[in-house]
Amino acid sequence: MDSLFFADRVLRIFADRKEVIREAITEGAVPDFVAYKQLRAKYEVWVEAEYVIRSLLKQEDQNE
Repeated sequence: MDSLFFADRVLRIFADRKEVIREAITEGAVPDFVAYKQLRAKYEVWVEAEYVIRSLLKQEDQNE
């Protein structure tokens, strides 16, 4: 049960970070295209990390 709690907390943090970046991209003033690309890359990293965590949880669930 501890691993599920940990995973839930991590996924919430990921969601919060993604939301901050999404707001910066869509509602904030991005100074130039380079800054936009950097924000977009950061967003993709959080998406990928979330995908990895979710796939590991699915594997663990299938193994049990």
